[in-house]
Amino acid sequence: MPPSSHGNPSGNEPLTPSPLGPGFGLAAMLATRSLTTIRGEHAVGGWARGLSAQNLVEGLEAAPSASYLFDDHRVASTRSRLHVGSAKWICRVHGPIEPRDGRAICAAVARGDDPLDFEIRADLHLVTHLDGIKFSTTDDNAVLAIAATLLRHHAADALRRRPRDIAAPELDVTAALLGRDGLSLRGLETQVYPGFLDIGIAGVSREASPASQSVIYDRVTGAWHTE
Repeated sequence: MPPSSHGNPSGNEPLTPSPLGPGFGLAAMLATRSLTTIRGEHAVGGWARGLSAQNLVEGLEAAPSASYLFDDHRVASTRSRLHVGSAKWICRVHGPIEPRDGRAICAAVARGDDPLDFEIRADLHLVTHLDGIKFSTTDDNAVLAIAATLLRHHAADALRRRPRDIAAPELDVTAALLGRDGLSLRGLETQVYPGFLDIGIAGVSREASPASQSVIYDRVTGAWHTE
């Protein structure tokens, strides 16, 4: 991807990108992180690839009233750090999860049902697969938070930083980048400059095509900017 039309944010750095980026080897250059979204009548479903369920849960906005139910019947709240471990699925519910409610949700998942279809307080369901995390949610901000987590981890890899050291983009930034079917990121279309990153964004349905838009991560201020 050619340098972004944003040009030089500070006006001082030479526009000479690192061709590979400090954190991208050849495999990472060709690998893709992506978020695929499918909007239904009552919920948004899709796939997040290139992240773990732990990454996604940590990237969600902390809701003090929310509880999380895991496949082993374990219940946790956002008041303490959530440890996903090897959980095959996670369901977020507003309010406490009583034992009877937990058993009903687990039974529904075992039947192949989505908890959001019958538990009115459930608003997010994550299922771990070998090729990614399948999700369904009635919370549009959860979709934007997943997209923000993708961008944050991608930037951290490019800079060889810990994701927690990279500021997550604001939700309005991810909303501007998220196409009708999601977004996809490749190391090949991420250019690393002394003062900023230029990250190419491609649509999921045309993943093999060149990036159609970009986002800038300012390495000095930690701010994210769209075109």
